[in-house]
Amino acid sequence: MRIIVANCRYEGTKIMVPFLLSNLISEKEPGNTALIWEGQIDTGFSGYIMMSFADAQHNNLELTSSLGSWTLANGQTINSIDTMGKMTLVGRSAFGIVNSPIQQTGTLNILIGQKMLEAWNVKLEADPVNKIAQLIGLPPKNNS
Repeated sequence: MRIIVANCRYEGTKIMVPFLLSNLISEKEPGNTALIWEGQIDTGFSGYIMMSFADAQHNNLELTSSLGSWTLANGQTINSIDTMGKMTLVGRSAFGIVNSPIQQTGTLNILIGQKMLEAWNVKLEADPVNKIAQLIGLPPKNNS
């Protein structure tokens, strides 16, 4: 049975999807709420979520001294400061690393990478001719 978890939106050639992001450290503090973001699905990005340092601060993410290195679809390597976050896609919550590039030129779309799609247990189905894209639920993983 095919289950559509989320309908995505085309923005030119980019595929965009909304998700919630909350800070794990202060998630249970009064007044702290998850913020709704829209990210670009980047099947060439090997990580979870990449967002600018300013966006991470706006979400009150506790950036740590942990450093990461990630590869984008164009082969570019990005060095980043990392933190953990809880990402929710239509009721599917998963924990993952949020990367904030150390050196950034220009604007940065929020990127949703392969590890995030795997954590949400979804796959992308896209029809670029008709501009239709959906995230489809996968069967539960067998952890035996």
